[in-house]
Amino acid sequence: MGRSEKIAPFRAECHEVWRYDDLTLTQVLTDVLALCSLCHEVKHIGLAGVNNRHKIAKVRLCRLNRWTNQQSEEYLVLSWKIWRYRSRNQWRRDLLWLVEKGFPYKPRARLSAG
Repeated sequence: MGRSEKIAPFRAECHEVWRYDDLTLTQVLTDVLALCSLCHEVKHIGLAGVNNRHKIAKVRLCRLNRWTNQQSEEYLVLSWKIWRYRSRNQWRRDLLWLVEKGFPYKPRARLSAG
């Protein structure tokens, strides 16, 4: 964001950072970040589209990365391909990071089938 840009007062939102192991189908939590609502919207640009804010998020994506419209389109096409590929599977979540950082996390009991 440029220094001359004026936005509403900062409201931090929590964004989870995940690493994906496509072989074991494990989604590993590796960090959490405090982002302003506009930057968080860029991280979830698909949701921005559902909320009729895709264009706003895309402009921000270009500005943050100093990308042209073409570069952002290429990035988004690749991102959607990865999302569609990964969405075909059921993923196991590894939340050990929470325990390592001292968060009071207790896994929910799994429901048994049958």
